[in-house]
Amino acid sequence: MDRSISIKMLPFASLTMLFFAKGMDKEIRPELKAVYKCLPVCYLIYYAISNLKDSKKSKDYSKKIATGLVLSVIGDACIVWPKLFIPGALAYILAHGAYASSFGWKPLFLKTGIVLYSVVLTTVSAMVTQLSTVLILAIIIYALLLTTMLWRAFARYIDSPNLWKLSALSGALLFLTSDIIFGIHLSYFQIPHAEFVIMAIYYGAQLCIALSCGEIVSLKKEA
Repeated sequence: MDRSISIKMLPFASLTMLFFAKGMDKEIRPELKAVYKCLPVCYLIYYAISNLKDSKKSKDYSKKIATGLVLSVIGDACIVWPKLFIPGALAYILAHGAYASSFGWKPLFLKTGIVLYSVVLTTVSAMVTQLSTVLILAIIIYALLLTTMLWRAFARYIDSPNLWKLSALSGALLFLTSDIIFGIHLSYFQIPHAEFVIMAIYYGAQLCIALSCGEIVSLKKEA
């Protein structure tokens, strides 16, 4: 990756550390926590938009990634308040749909998709048995969109591997990891420092997906 990207990501790193330093205080007001929580991904939105170039392919990809990041920010803010968990989950569902769309649908790699859906849905089904019907439905729909996003990231990378596509795939895998940890924490047993672990992985996932916008910049420089 271009060394300049490391410099561009310094504000993201600073905002992430600010959230961990201030936003996780147990005494903090929910409104302020929402602000701290959303700031790192807001910066990634700026990064994705800054990668909009002249070509249609570049614009379409970066716009969809930016859309997914905006929807993620809405989800981040909503779930600060437990009563807004369902709207937050809906925002994340739409975010994963935007990411999946950005990764494209060709080539299909249907067998890969079937395997991923089988594994993820089996895992989710085992985790949600003790939850309410509404929550179970929301989580299953969320898992379907997350798996679709992961499937398309896999297919895109397998078709023509490069570092930027690997970044997108890594982001999808990190999303899955953070959600599995959240599911275990919610349904089975309390994980020590769960919020810190989940949010660290979550920010890593969003960073990797946002960085995949750099593919178009890299190709343009090589040309």
